[in-house]
Amino acid sequence: MLEFGPIILRALEKEDVKTLHKWNNDYIVTLYSRGSPFEFKNMLVMEEEIEKNLKDKKKTFLAIEIKKENRLIGTANYEEDRWGGILSSDLGTMLGEKDCWNKGYGKLVTLGLCELLFFWKNFDRLSAWSIEYNKRAHRVLEQIGFVREGIIRKCSFTSGKYWDWYAFGYLKGEYLSKREKILQKILKNYYPGYLKSIPEEMRSYT
Repeated sequence: MLEFGPIILRALEKEDVKTLHKWNNDYIVTLYSRGSPFEFKNMLVMEEEIEKNLKDKKKTFLAIEIKKENRLIGTANYEEDRWGGILSSDLGTMLGEKDCWNKGYGKLVTLGLCELLFFWKNFDRLSAWSIEYNKRAHRVLEQIGFVREGIIRKCSFTSGKYWDWYAFGYLKGEYLSKREKILQKILKNYYPGYLKSIPEEMRSYT
């Protein structure tokens, strides 16, 4: 479990399936989390997916909670992939509770994943994908430090139109060079508390 400012990133559990079922049958949530709405899933399918995901040793699925409220608001995932001597991962996030949109939680979750994977787990590179119309997600990624590296043209169709997907990337050296500054900017008043939670001898990142 990683406590990161007002949120907690913890392991996804079977008990979370009812909430995930609600989100995966919400048109707007799926439109902005997957770019593929109207792919509704019944409870049996959701239970089977969670059971399969929890057994996958390379993939990690996390629940996002607001700490004070003990409230599940979304999910995140990453997968270890070592190729060419580089440890990398594609990131996936979903904020399922729409009343939490536009309140900074997306930035907190994305930065929390960068901190977890770059600072704590020594990944070399992170990637993220976002559909063309999801401008909010693009802004979040770029504010955290991701760089738009390419475009996959017209590879998704929804709402009567073909859409591009944007590919974003982030390197460990890029993150560590701005880590302190970006943690202070995003965590704000939570930054001193987060820093104190890290053993003093482990705080160095250079």
